Amino acid sequence: MTYKTGMWGEQAKARSRRYDVMEYQREYRRKHPQKYVYKSHGGDSLGFRGEMLALTILKGSERIRRPCDLKWEGKLVDVKTGKKKLIANKHINGEWVKGKAYVWKFLLTKQKGKVDLFLIICKDLEDKVQYIFLIPDKDLQVKNLTIAERQVSKYSKYLLTLS
Repeated sequence: MTYKTGMWGEQAKARSRRYDVMEYQREYRRKHPQKYVYKSHGGDSLGFRGEMLALTILKGSERIRRPCDLKWEGKLVDVKTGKKKLIANKHINGEWVKGKAYVWKFLLTKQKGKVDLFLIICKDLEDKVQYIFLIPDKDLQVKNLTIAERQVSKYSKYLLTLS
């Protein structure tokens, strides 16, 4: 293919290369279709394992795709799974003090107001279930839920026991 000389010629040449690459990629995707795996539902992730555990905890529940994870007794349930984390070091009175408390953090932003219940699964450092809470959406006023070990009693009325 011949190109004009000058600025427009170089731009046309670059544009032509870009379109050739895009066309090649389209053709490749057409010949080699991928099976798309959602990150939250992929294989061995913490969230996926939490959802599978939730199916056994909430008898009669079924997995749905949108806007949340499960449907149980006609209610929409979103499963949140988190591992225990050590609070970061703090700077107090001019010196660094190592954190001593463990917390679980959960991001509820996207699902807040769209679901009826949150199933919060708190796991320890060895990936074993420590606490499970079933909290109604209307009882949570925050979009970033942080549960410290010393605050577990605050949520004790929502605590589920595994039998």
